[in-house]
Amino acid sequence: MRTRKPILVFFCMIAFYATDYPVLAQNSWKKIKVSLMVPHPGYSVKIESVHILSDKTLVLASIKSPDPARAYPMVITTVSDTVRVPRIVGDIEIFVIGKTWKWKNEEKLEFIENREEFYQKIIKYTKLKILRFPRD
Repeated sequence: MRTRKPILVFFCMIAFYATDYPVLAQNSWKKIKVSLMVPHPGYSVKIESVHILSDKTLVLASIKSPDPARAYPMVITTVSDTVRVPRIVGDIEIFVIGKTWKWKNEEKLEFIENREEFYQKIIKYTKLKILRFPRD
């Protein structure tokens, strides 16, 4: 047991210093909030991922459809979800999956059909440099 304690402390120190942001300073983290209007309170929204690129921040959120076995009042409602991130770079672009109604939302969101579209946006915004090395 004695020999394991220093090793455990060592790995905990490596895990703490390997992150690019302090784990304990969450009070300085920035909030990202996604809110949108939905047809009734049965819908909900959840932020699935946040990708911080070199010049912008991309957010993927999904709308959860209501339970068809329950009855909901037909009143337009605002639903939201909030997450904290260590930093925000540039503009925030929010992409939402799962919209099933036909009216246009006023929020600054982009509605997409599936995750593949979101991943294509990440590839588009990520500038990859291909280095070519001379051959002998």
